[in-house]
Amino acid sequence: DLTFEEIADTLELNVNTVKTRLYAGLKKLRIELESER
Repeated sequence: DLTFEEIADTLELNVNTVKTRLYAGLKKLRIELESER
């Protein structure tokens, strides 16, 4: 597992950008999985 800081360094992005994208992706995944029930 990587920290937000490690991901940000690897992708050359701001830590807040990494968090925003991660949480947005998780939200989309959650919505997609709920629609399959």
